[in-house]
Amino acid sequence: MHQQTEHDKNTAAQVRLAARHFAMLYFNFCKVMVDTHGEEKALELVQKAIFNLSLDRTDRTRAKALEAGVETNLEQFSVFNDLPIIGWRAWDESMGGLRCPYAEQWVDYYDKHPWFKPFASLYCDVIDTTNIENFSRTLSLKIPQKQLSGDAECKFNYFESDQIKQGIYTYGEREEVLSEAEQKKRENAKIRGMFQLSNEEFLALDEVEFKARFRERLHHTLEIQVYAAAYRGGKLQPAQTATGNNLCELWKQRGLKEDEHEYIYAKKLIELAEKLIAGESVDLVPYAPVPVTAEECESFFRIIYQRRSVREFTKQRVSDELIDRILDSGLWAAHSCNLQSIRYLIIREDDTPGLFVGSDVPGGPVHLVVCQDERVYKANPFNPVRNRLLDAGAAAQNIVLATHAAGLEGVWLTFNEPMLKRLRAHFNLPDYISIVTYVDIGYGDQTPYPVLRPHVKDMILGRC
Repeated sequence: MHQQTEHDKNTAAQVRLAARHFAMLYFNFCKVMVDTHGEEKALELVQKAIFNLSLDRTDRTRAKALEAGVETNLEQFSVFNDLPIIGWRAWDESMGGLRCPYAEQWVDYYDKHPWFKPFASLYCDVIDTTNIENFSRTLSLKIPQKQLSGDAECKFNYFESDQIKQGIYTYGEREEVLSEAEQKKRENAKIRGMFQLSNEEFLALDEVEFKARFRERLHHTLEIQVYAAAYRGGKLQPAQTATGNNLCELWKQRGLKEDEHEYIYAKKLIELAEKLIAGESVDLVPYAPVPVTAEECESFFRIIYQRRSVREFTKQRVSDELIDRILDSGLWAAHSCNLQSIRYLIIREDDTPGLFVGSDVPGGPVHLVVCQDERVYKANPFNPVRNRLLDAGAAAQNIVLATHAAGLEGVWLTFNEPMLKRLRAHFNLPDYISIVTYVDIGYGDQTPYPVLRPHVKDMILGRC
């Protein structure tokens, strides 16, 4: 027994030496890629290379398992895996400081080459995840702990994945010739996977993304369908409320308050849908906007036509209450998929001078900065960038009109890079908050001659 143990240790030492040589090769490969392409592009290319390597390896191991007539499950993966496990298992403190020879080699690079840390982690994530996915075609895995991140050991959580069953891998796509129908099928499955999270995945989201997905799913699975049924005689399926009801249950499981606007709106939509499914009519008349009078209509267009970009202001202080009312109008602007990304910064020039130095116009007494929380757009990854800009633009347009309607004046402006950096640093904004535009407001102290506009008939490119 002692002789066998010594033999195992000697074999393991040789395997570990070979593994460290591979680890050195991988580091130098990554370094050349980074030097040639930059970190971001290099990371993309290295991931693709590792993914294809994993497919090649596990295509062979899977074929061996199938030839042997065994199931391609987790147990058989350990049997047919071509990694010499002895280099990781037959180990004691005399063989090195870490159980993983890759980690043993790679962590030494971190201090002098900090860019390498994500590359090291990427290798383990892609190779281990793709190996099990391609071998089993049912399982995926997460690595919640690994020595490359400073943990004492690596741990793997395996779980069944509908996406893997549909041929959608975590770190890449197979380069194979598919029929048009199969391509469409996979594309649809991939899209469904982006939106149809499991309950566990929903509960694991941060609160901002959870609420955004809550709003987006209600919009696309219930809101549109309810109004189509209520006004056009469309039919709702008996299970039409299933997504909404499940989301409301998850809302409660997270301990969120039931008096928040998302939850109230969801329950109302579900109530309307249930009536329509039961064959009842719904009365939406109480929610109809108050009809606009002729005088109010004229006032609205007068606000549009008489609003000016005013760049000089009096010293009269604008109340917080009026500022909040103006900003509230921005939140009521149309917003794609009801994702509600708009956030604000309010800066009084007298209280915090200097943040807007470099603007090409005299600074207003109050700067209203329109920001966006980019986390909400994870709820709909197909929402194009132009829609995000429109979301912010719609809010800013409401703000400039509300400013004029409230008896103030304003000017809609944009930033230069130094201003953006000062704002981000002053408020310590996280990366997911984008700063888009701003409106300076105050009590106007000038009357600009109106910038004239062309006649609308001259601007129409076509009419059907």
